[in-house]
Amino acid sequence: MADSTPPGRHDSAREHSRTLAQRSADAFTPRALRMRGPGRVLVLAGTREDATLIVELAKWGAMIDFGEASRKIWAHEFDPDAAEATDPEVQTSLIFFETVGTLAKNGLLDRDLVYDWLWVAGVWERLAPAATRAREQSVPQMFENFEALAVGQRQRTATTA
Repeated sequence: MADSTPPGRHDSAREHSRTLAQRSADAFTPRALRMRGPGRVLVLAGTREDATLIVELAKWGAMIDFGEASRKIWAHEFDPDAAEATDPEVQTSLIFFETVGTLAKNGLLDRDLVYDWLWVAGVWERLAPAATRAREQSVPQMFENFEALAVGQRQRTATTA
């Protein structure tokens, strides 16, 4: 079968395919590397796709009243030991952070970018008693991705401090 690609189009099509493949590869690497000047490499936390997903998560957080939930769990009168996973502000926060943790665990969202964005460890400390009680009444895996993300952030902070 004869090639129907116009003369001179092979190289640009091949280049376009290579560029798309490289962008796809960058999207699935934990950290994208970009060259800056001769012989210098700048390591970035995340990719443009990670940044886009963070913006979408922030929008989703606004839709589920995550801001209001955060204000309530950080209020002076909030009692972590009395809180239940079914309390609206606790439930909203647990679901939000479990979702972020699941995305990070599966390599769909860069952990370092999440750690720069959210104080996961601090929120886990506030909600761990409620999450633990929910696990006892349900399944031990409940909220495990949120907890793992928090543990990772504490470990990262301890090694960089």
